[in-house]
Amino acid sequence: MRWRESPEAVRAVIAAFGGLTPMAKEGIAPIQTISSWRSTGRIPKWRVEAIELAAERKGLVIADIVAPFIAPPREAGAA
Repeated sequence: MRWRESPEAVRAVIAAFGGLTPMAKEGIAPIQTISSWRSTGRIPKWRVEAIELAAERKGLVIADIVAPFIAPPREAGAA
């Protein structure tokens, strides 16, 4: 599962930015849009790059934020 499709991971990313308003102030998207992501637990693929760049500017590491909420990829041939 991609982090942008995990409701828990999406909420954790928004929280890491400090909530809806601080995330919107980063220029990622309007507050209403970010609120919709939080409600649905999904972020469109085309928004991920902007989120990752804004996170980097703030010193946030998306992979670390979402790690507790996504399963590691399974190795080929693993049952």
